[in-house]
Amino acid sequence: MNKRKYLFGTGFIALLFIQSLAVGEILFREDFENLQMGPFLDEVLPDNLSVDNNKVWTDVPPEGWEVDKSWMPTGGVRDWNGWTFANVQAWSYVAEDQRRSEFTLASGVAAIADSDEFDDLPNDEGLFESYLNSKPISLTGITGNKVILSFDSSWRPESGQEATLSVSFDGGAPVELFYWNSSEGDMYFHPDTSTNETINAEITVPAGTSSMVLTWGYMNANNNWWWAIDNIKVTSGNAVIFFEDFENLEMGPFLDENMPSTVDMFSRDSVWTNVAPANWVIDNFLVPAGGVRDWSGWTFANAQAWSYVAGDQRRSEFKPSGKVAAIADSDEFDDMASDPGMFETYLSTPSIALNGAAANSVSLRFNSSWRPESNQEATITASFDGKEPVEVMYWTSIDGDANFHPDTSTNEIVDIPINNPAGASNVVLTFGYLNARNNWWWAIDNIILYTGTFTAVSEWSLF
Repeated sequence: MNKRKYLFGTGFIALLFIQSLAVGEILFREDFENLQMGPFLDEVLPDNLSVDNNKVWTDVPPEGWEVDKSWMPTGGVRDWNGWTFANVQAWSYVAEDQRRSEFTLASGVAAIADSDEFDDLPNDEGLFESYLNSKPISLTGITGNKVILSFDSSWRPESGQEATLSVSFDGGAPVELFYWNSSEGDMYFHPDTSTNETINAEITVPAGTSSMVLTWGYMNANNNWWWAIDNIKVTSGNAVIFFEDFENLEMGPFLDENMPSTVDMFSRDSVWTNVAPANWVIDNFLVPAGGVRDWSGWTFANAQAWSYVAGDQRRSEFKPSGKVAAIADSDEFDDMASDPGMFETYLSTPSIALNGAAANSVSLRFNSSWRPESNQEATITASFDGKEPVEVMYWTSIDGDANFHPDTSTNEIVDIPINNPAGASNVVLTFGYLNARNNWWWAIDNIILYTGTFTAVSEWSLF
């Protein structure tokens, strides 16, 4: 019997996945590094491996955690009988790698369910099925009704192999948070490119909840591959309301800029677009006709390619975590003839639901690259519930002005309140770059709207 179907039926609760981000206070952390490790029981390590052969494995989970192996066949390799804990380098070595070494986000010890290695010794009929339960995680006094779960994961799918993550609040019935299978083409298929990734998920906590238990399930496997996890964190806070990093845009080649054939750090056919994400709006009404088409108002480009075709001029100092940024560059635009007039362009988000956020509790955070010159200006406005926009940020290029934003701002994180009024249900943010003429640029990336106190829980260097 597949215990997942027994516990949850065929449905599960939809969950908001967030790209490498969490906010608030860290409530819980487990990296398995404090486990008392011993030698393998059946696997054999050579003496010349750079780990201590006597400290590579255990089947004893952290205090308060539980491993459920009641569905496991008898026999098999004892070291992989259900969820166990092993040094990832030793695991990869005894299993002859087979892409296990790609799990570089893990360090030291990870929790591992490996049906492929388990099957290397005879075992009774039946499918590999095991569940790893966390200890109860206290939710007393959390900010808002959400927590963020983050963990590093290595998954290689094959045949019927499945994975599930569930949560139980205050000892209640488990609720499935996500489900993966190995059936390519199925809506729940989790691909073969998932051997080294960070999973981040926002969990809604019922009112009055005091604790939760997380359960990782690996099931329906028979000499297939594995699921391994490490570096588990749970963070409080109402968390992320909105996030955009422009990485999912359909990119093409430049229209006017020339990428030499000697450049091989990225594909020249996938570096640029002027098509904004769904429901975003670009207003180029005040951009002069003509000029370099690639920079006619706000556009989106591979940040390295942008720096390359523009002759750098300090653009390479911008190091957002992703590849694609939104860019308004009046300097590059002016490299071809254009009509008279000042460069002025606006980029607006979709209408963003504020989810009942308390007054003045919402903040905006983003990566920014700004190089000032002459009269060049930048502004951000917020329109709440369709009302008249309110300016929440303004920069000028006039040294000595109270709003001057300096030449040292080519790579920074901007974090500002948007002063959301009481009862506001939604907001549209607009980024304006204006009053420029052959000046410099403003580029932005990783736009986050959030509530609470921002604390990074991420592999991003800037966040």
